[in-house]
Amino acid sequence: MSRAWQGGMRLVLVLGGGLVAVSAFMAGDTRAGSMLGWGAAGSALALLVLALLSLKNGACPPGSASWKVLTGLQLLVCAGLAWSSGGATSPAFFLLLYLSTISGLHREPWLGLATGGLAAVLWLFVGLLGPVPVRDLPLFAASVLAMPVFGCLGLLVAALQGGALAEVLGESSRKLEQAYAATRQQAQERERREQELYENQRKLAGLIHLSQQLSSIRQPDQLLAMVARIAKEEMNSALSMVLLVHGQELRVVCSHGISQLSVEAFRPRVGAGPLGGIVVSGKSLRFSDADGEAWRQALEEIRERLRTLLAVPIQSPHEKLPMGVLVVGNLLVGSRYESEHEDFLTLLATDAAIAIRNLSLYAEVERSYFEIIQALAQAIEAKDPYTSGHVARVRTYATRLAKALGLPPEEVELISKAAILHDVGKISIPDKVLMKPGALSDEEFEVMKSHVENALHILKDIRSLPPRVFEMVLHHHERYDGGGYPHGLKGEEIPLGAQIIGLADTFDAMTSDRPYRKGFSAEEALSRMEEAMGTQFNPRLLKAFFGLFEFRTRKPLTLNLRHEKGER
Repeated sequence: MSRAWQGGMRLVLVLGGGLVAVSAFMAGDTRAGSMLGWGAAGSALALLVLALLSLKNGACPPGSASWKVLTGLQLLVCAGLAWSSGGATSPAFFLLLYLSTISGLHREPWLGLATGGLAAVLWLFVGLLGPVPVRDLPLFAASVLAMPVFGCLGLLVAALQGGALAEVLGESSRKLEQAYAATRQQAQERERREQELYENQRKLAGLIHLSQQLSSIRQPDQLLAMVARIAKEEMNSALSMVLLVHGQELRVVCSHGISQLSVEAFRPRVGAGPLGGIVVSGKSLRFSDADGEAWRQALEEIRERLRTLLAVPIQSPHEKLPMGVLVVGNLLVGSRYESEHEDFLTLLATDAAIAIRNLSLYAEVERSYFEIIQALAQAIEAKDPYTSGHVARVRTYATRLAKALGLPPEEVELISKAAILHDVGKISIPDKVLMKPGALSDEEFEVMKSHVENALHILKDIRSLPPRVFEMVLHHHERYDGGGYPHGLKGEEIPLGAQIIGLADTFDAMTSDRPYRKGFSAEEALSRMEEAMGTQFNPRLLKAFFGLFEFRTRKPLTLNLRHEKGER
C-alpha cells in the first residue's frame, strides 16, 4: 500500500470518528463515554468504508458479491447503532446518509440508489419498531426520503466524475443525430423522387408537344433536323445522329456535334456492326468506357472520341424492320446512359418513325394528285394541236427568267410548279369556247377568264403546295397597269411569280400558231412586248427576259439554251 493511500486511511479514520462524535453531541448525548463509544463505532464504520474503497480495484470490485456483502454489513452496523442509541433520533442517521453517498461514488450507476433505498428501509424499521417512538413524523419521513436522495447525489457525483452523465447525454445526442440523419435521408429521397417525377412529367409533356410538331411538319429535312436536335438536348448529350436505310447501308441524314468528314465516312452496312445490327434485330444498344474498346473500334469512321453511346431503332409499330437508327453519344453528366434514357429516346424514335411514314404516304398521295392534274393539263393540250407543248415551254421560259433574276432555288421551284399548273383551270371551260377557231366574243372571254379561279378550286386540296403557288396561278393574267384579271392588281401588288409566268405565257402565245393566225417570230413578239413595257409588263422583268435572247441583233432571234446545272 502506498504512502498516499496510508495517509488517506488515517484521514478517513479521523473524519469518520469525528463525524459520529459530533453527531452524538448534536443529539444531546454529552457523556464522554458515549462520545468515545460513538467515536469508536464511527471509526469502525469508517474502517469498513475504507476497506470497501481499498477493494475498489482489487479482488472485490464494486458490484461483486464480496462488495455487496461488505455494504450490507455496513448497513447492519449502522442499523444496530441506531437501535441501541435512540432509534429515530440516533446520530446513526448521518452514518446511513454517509454510506448511501459513498456507495454511489464507485462509478456503478445504480448502486448508490440501491444502497440509499435499503438504508431508508432499515431506518424506517428502526423508527417504527425501535425503543424510542417517533415524535416528529414529518421530520422522520423527510429523513427516510433523504437516504435514496443522497444515494442519487452520489450517483450524480459519480456520473460527473466518471463520465456516466456524458455517456447518457452522448447516447441521447447520438439518438438525436440518428433521428435527424434518418429524417434528412427521407427528405433527400423524397426530393429525389419529386425531381424524377418532375423530369418524367416534363419529358412526357415534351414528347406530346414534339408529336404535335412532328405531325405539322411537311418537309422531311425539317422533321429529321428537329428529331436530331431534340434527341441531343433531352438526352443531355454532346452529339446526335439520324441514320436512314439507303439500299444496303445506313447513311447519316442529319447530325449535331459531328464533323462533316465523319458524316461522309460513316456508312455502316445493314446487318453489320453495332448500328447495322439494330436494323436487323430492332434492339437498342448502350455502350460506355466500361464496356471496353471493341464497340469503339466498330465505329472507327466517326472521328470524334466516343465515351458513351445510346442507339435505338427508328421503327413504327406497324413496320417489321426499322427504317433507320437514332443515336446520341457522349453523355455530358454521368458515366453511362441508363434505362430511362433508352425509354425516352425509344419513344422519340417511334414518334419520328410514324411522322416519317406519314410524310411518305402523304407525299405519295399528293404526288399522285399532282400527276393527275398534270395529266389533265396535258389532256387539254392534246385536244388542241395548236397548244401542244405550251405548258412545257411556259415552264422553261419562266424558270430561266427566275434564275436570271437571281431568285433562290426554292422560289424557282415554286415558279416551275405554278407554271405547270397555270392553265389547269381550263378543264372547266367548254370546248366550244376553249377550241373556238376565231376571236372570242365578250361573253366568251368572260367565260375564259374564269379559268384562273377554277384552277384555285382544283388546286386547293394539294396541301404540300404553298399558298404562293396558288397566288401565282390565280394572278398570272394581271397587268402591270392594273388592267388585268381577276382582281385588277397593279405594279408590285402582283406576286412576282405571277408576273414571270404571265410574261412567259404571253410570249409563248404570241409565237404559237393559231387557227386564225400564224405565230409571230420571236423578234416580232419581243418587239410587240417592248411596246407594252410599263403597261402590261413590269419593265424590269421584261428587260431581264430580253436578256435571255439575242434581241436587237441581225442574227436570227433564238432562245439562249445555255445548259445550267440542275435544270430539266
